[in-house]
Amino acid sequence: MDASKVAWRRRWLAPLLVLAGLVILASGVMLGLTAATPVQRFIGWLIAAAGACNTVTAVWLLWWVRSGRGGPPPRH
Repeated sequence: MDASKVAWRRRWLAPLLVLAGLVILASGVMLGLTAATPVQRFIGWLIAAAGACNTVTAVWLLWWVRSGRGGPPPRH
């Protein structure tokens, strides 16, 4: 893989995942609060929970990469 592509991924992939998780979380909360039926409300909170899990994982990944622990993968 191209070195510039790897550098781009290391720099931008984790922040973009955090942003995506926050958007999913916000949309799920909005759906959960404005739903007309209990089923829609449940689906909204389910989406919000998925967004929260995604955000936590992406923040952990961002911390991992920025702390220098995310080195190159081992060679076999």
